Amino acid sequence: MQKATYVFPIVGGRKVEYLLENIEALSISLTKDHIQYIESLVEFEPGFPISLIVRPYGVHGLRLN
Repeated sequence: MQKATYVFPIVGGRKVEYLLENIEALSISLTKDHIQYIESLVEFEPGFPISLIVRPYGVHGLRLN
């Protein structure tokens, strides 16, 4: 939520306790160092549908030269 202006998390849960924990989590704020560390752990994988459209060889699997 600190990286984008408009973020609308989808909160789901079966119990009221889960909702209260999610509301409490809204008060957590990360520093730039925290965010940089977390993002450095694993390379970002955009996933579906981008992975279906853009492949290592370009759009629809065509080699880009």
